[in-house]
Amino acid sequence: MEKITLNIEGTPDEIIKAIKNLAGLVGQEKGETHVDENWSEEEIRKFWNMLTDRAKEAFRVIAKYPTGCHRDIVLKELGLRGNELAGRLSSQGHTLRHFPKKPRPVKLDSNTWEYKMRPEFAEAITKLGL
Repeated sequence: MEKITLNIEGTPDEIIKAIKNLAGLVGQEKGETHVDENWSEEEIRKFWNMLTDRAKEAFRVIAKYPTGCHRDIVLKELGLRGNELAGRLSSQGHTLRHFPKKPRPVKLDSNTWEYKMRPEFAEAITKLGL
């Protein structure tokens, strides 16, 4: 396991900006849009091939209800607990690093506990049999 020690000095705003720069989060603050909102079929296939098999299982369930799949449905269909589902879906975040200008294919609405999938992903999963 790597260990990195950093000293960052400055005002609170400067420190936050420095940390975001290090994490590659500048320009991705909440509410900001990505440069390229659309996913092509080729990009979806590449993204899909990089996901873990367990994440793909969750994506398939969510694709059945792309405009709102309650978390309990996914948990029940896959026989999982909440932390197990979160672990599976973490593959999305890791894979998304390879697509820095793209939006998340699946988002959790924490107010309703519903997963929402981008329509082009739901369509590709169904149409292409992913």
